[in-house]
This record gives sequence, C-alpha cells and structure tokens, in this order.
Amino acid sequence: MKTRTLKNVLHITLVCTVIIASILITKSIIHNVKYLYGLEPAGSGTTCFFDFIQ
Repeated sequence: MKTRTLKNVLHITLVCTVIIASILITKSIIHNVKYLYGLEPAGSGTTCFFDFIQ
C-alpha cells in the first residue's frame, strides 16, 4: 500500500514538473520572439519570426 502511494506521489510530482517546465520554456520563447520583433522595423516582424524559427 505504501509503495503504491509513493508511486502516485512521484507520478504527480513528475507530471507537475513537466507542466511547469513546459510553461517556462514557452514563456521564454514568446519573450524572445517579442524581443526580436521589437528590434525589427515595422512590417518586417514576420521575416524576423521565420528567421528565429530557422
């Protein structure tokens, strides 16, 4: 019984860690895209975004 509870706790912790890491990575990528978009002259943000992806 205790082993099962421990496995559930570890599983929930792992899932929460993956979700938090995904949120932080996505937030960082969005921040980088906004920063690069701000460096470009008006109208060339799409080009900057495609350059960032490549």
